Amino acid sequence: MTAKTLLSAGLFLALLIPLHGEDSLEVDFGEEEETTLQVNDLIQPVNRVINNFNRWFYRHLARPAAKGYVKAVPTPGRNGIGNVFKNLSAPVRVINSSFQGKFNEGGREGSRFLINSIFGAFGIFDVAKYQFGLEASFAEDFGQTLGKVGVGEGPYLVLPFMGPSNLRDFLSGTIDRVINPGSYLLPNNPWWLTGVNSLSTIHGISEKMPQIDALERDAIDPYFMLRDGFTQLRRREVAR
Repeated sequence: MTAKTLLSAGLFLALLIPLHGEDSLEVDFGEEEETTLQVNDLIQPVNRVINNFNRWFYRHLARPAAKGYVKAVPTPGRNGIGNVFKNLSAPVRVINSSFQGKFNEGGREGSRFLINSIFGAFGIFDVAKYQFGLEASFAEDFGQTLGKVGVGEGPYLVLPFMGPSNLRDFLSGTIDRVINPGSYLLPNNPWWLTGVNSLSTIHGISEKMPQIDALERDAIDPYFMLRDGFTQLRRREVAR
């Protein structure tokens, strides 16, 4: 699953994109029935209003933009764009893996970042994977780091444009944005920031449209499906 401005964010699916990005675990929603999953959904009425807005935003703006992106940019170009965004977020994974004592993963991500930045045209090409055999690690972020040391999730939140979160992840996202070198490499211009972050969002949505559309089509109550799926995902990531 981040956004520097509202326009740069990507709708209601941090679950599928996110901040957790391309390394997110797949979540098996299973049958839509009563579950013992405990979620602190303290402000559900407000969350539902925002969730409905995010779904409208996806259907009428984000999805058409993502479909246009897929038509306009061939697969090799989209792969390169995704690789660049993944490479830029590598320092976040390096630092948080190390904070969690996952030194092998942190070292591998650090090596991948250096190799792809130097030899892969700033990350367009995944040289580390295909030439050196260094596979990407799972996503790690500061919310997971806090969870590892016992900081609770806090109440479940649905953020406008950004989708599902919780208080811990929402606040900790500031740290990850500070670590991400993309925050410093881009010109300090709102148009640049909005454009680049919108591209990142549209790219992420384009990769996850089938899952998003299936959720919209098949869920009896998409709000509960998204909430419970996101919560399961984050707890698995923290426990990993």
